[in-house]
Amino acid sequence: MSAAESGSKAKRKKRQFYSKFEKQRKTNELKSGVKGFLCTCNMNEAECVREAYNLLDEYYEKVYCKQELDSSVSHKLDCDLEKEIAGLKAKPRSFRQLFVNCRNVVFIEVNDEIDPISIANCAFDEIEREKIAKTRFLLRFIPVSKTTKSDVKSIQECTKELLQDQSNDSISYMVVCKVRNNDNLSRSQLIEAVANVVKEQKPNWKVNFANPSITINVDVIWKTTCLSFLNDFDKRRKYNIVEFSQKIINEN
Repeated sequence: MSAAESGSKAKRKKRQFYSKFEKQRKTNELKSGVKGFLCTCNMNEAECVREAYNLLDEYYEKVYCKQELDSSVSHKLDCDLEKEIAGLKAKPRSFRQLFVNCRNVVFIEVNDEIDPISIANCAFDEIEREKIAKTRFLLRFIPVSKTTKSDVKSIQECTKELLQDQSNDSISYMVVCKVRNNDNLSRSQLIEAVANVVKEQKPNWKVNFANPSITINVDVIWKTTCLSFLNDFDKRRKYNIVEFSQKIINEN
């Protein structure tokens, strides 16, 4: 084979490789209509992803396997517990990393059956109770109830949908927002837009910047925005699991 033919073959392989990579990236790109966890790290993304999967595996079992096991035992007291637990753990559950086009940011998608808020509450409550550290590289571990397009109208519509799940008609709240890799939206613009929706849908909710009952978290990442209604936002160090762990351990 001549040098020219060899070079041409190498170029074709390179094009095929990047074409395959680009196709896979688009398939796994963060889009509207998913839920999961927004995680941040400090350069070591691979370790952040590993720790995120470990957390999800651990607290999925504590939240969901225990619930299903308790329900099963209540109906079948003579069951083989070891077999029952093994069966529950073997149930398929999807935790999938999605491409976000942003350095030091990771998004892990979860199945529809999983409530990210319940998983996060279980994790932070256990850290506070047991005074233990769970991660080194995974910093913020933010549950995301829903994603939508990064434009004001879509974000307002998504906020309306999430407000329908809020049964309390008279509580305090605040809106926090972070914008990454998007020059079309500003933090102040989005805070005002979301607050206007709350005023319309929940007129008895009052803004409280010092100690709100609920924090509406808006994270814009390129073309997609993550929304969630979070408890104990400041107490949990804005869901920075490393800072929260260090605070709890140092208080001991």
